[in-house]
Amino acid sequence: MSYYKHYTDNELLALIKNDDDQAFAEFYNRYSKKIRALAFSKVNSLEATQEIVQDIFSDIWERRHSLDIQTVPNYLSVAVKYKVINYIKSTVSFRKHSNFYKAFVKISEEETLKTVQYNDLTTALEEGVQKLPEKTKLVFKLNRLEGKSIAEIAVRLNLSEKAIRYHISRSLKELRFHLKEFLISVVLFCSNL
Repeated sequence: MSYYKHYTDNELLALIKNDDDQAFAEFYNRYSKKIRALAFSKVNSLEATQEIVQDIFSDIWERRHSLDIQTVPNYLSVAVKYKVINYIKSTVSFRKHSNFYKAFVKISEEETLKTVQYNDLTTALEEGVQKLPEKTKLVFKLNRLEGKSIAEIAVRLNLSEKAIRYHISRSLKELRFHLKEFLISVVLFCSNL
């Protein structure tokens, strides 16, 4: 491995393009600590940092034949920036959806059964949303998941506010019905335990 330590970044990249995994290992050893430190300073989470570092190097290896990196430090800092942005977006999206699902059931972190039921309910709710007619599903997602107002949705979809209210009402009615069937099956299952 020490043989590769004397290579420049461009020489390592050329070898990586030719599938040299030892050159890739040297490249990883050379830059992983810097990337880890930069990512951690942005996300302040060891788990997220490890995922970001792994994603960046996986992307480099997978795209090695088509990569055109001019300046490695610049390329890596931009890669970290975009991975951090994606991580933050997914975290915000998860929190937003999680808050929505919590409205249907209160969960306790300490009780495993309730956590399992919560996960099952989340799945059932997602299935129920998927069964909605396309326009109703779109209106539901815009209103309940993205937080758009009825007026905003009406303008965006070129529909009346009355039509938007209808689609929201329809989606809630169908989801309540779908979830009612789900909850009945949970009660029957739990009573048999």
